[in-house]
This record gives sequence, structure tokens and C-alpha cells, in this order.
Amino acid sequence: MFECIESGPDRVVLTLTGILDGDGVSLIRGGFEEISASGHRDVVIDLSNLTFMDGSGIAAIGFLFKRLVAAGRRIDLIGANGQPARLLNEMGLSGVFGIVNKAQRRPLFSRPGWALAR
Repeated sequence: MFECIESGPDRVVLTLTGILDGDGVSLIRGGFEEISASGHRDVVIDLSNLTFMDGSGIAAIGFLFKRLVAAGRRIDLIGANGQPARLLNEMGLSGVFGIVNKAQRRPLFSRPGWALAR
């Protein structure tokens, strides 16, 4: 599920591949929990190699998003395309998660704590 994990002192980049459904989420759940407990200030999830995502995948990303934002940390999703991008757009979540295509490489979501202000 994780094609690649790159880590620095303040940043971790996860590249997800394949299918993020109930089975896929069960494979990454522990990793997401570990990242939420880590000291990395910035988390980037690259979705460019993700071919399918359902509600379970969105819930898993939402879980990580809420934990990171509550801790004053930042999460950026990049590279969504195809069915995952359409699903996120249809659900109105592309703005919430700051989805950008890989060519842009500039995360749109850069306001930690926005959810706390709602």
C-alpha cells in the first residue's frame, strides 16, 4: 500500500499505491496511527499512484487529517487523479484536503487548525 515513505526531521512523505478500500485501510491503519503520534510537523500524502478509493479510504485520510490538525500540524495531499480525484471532488473534499495535482507541487492547504475555527 505504501510505495514509498520518505522522512526527514520535520516532514514525512507517503506515496500510496493501488486501491484504498476497506482491505487497503486495514493495511495502512497502523501506519497512519504511528504517523499521527510521530513528531513530524508536515505530512504529505501522494495519491498519484492510487487507482481507486472508496469511503473507507476517505475516512482513513480524514482520521489522520483530524489528528494532525488538532495537534497544530499540517497535512497536504498531492497528485490525486482519476477516480480518487473525482470522488474527492464529488464529495466536496478536495478543498478541505487541499488536493492539488502533482504538476502543481504546491499544496493549497496551508492553514493548520482551520477545522478548529469552525
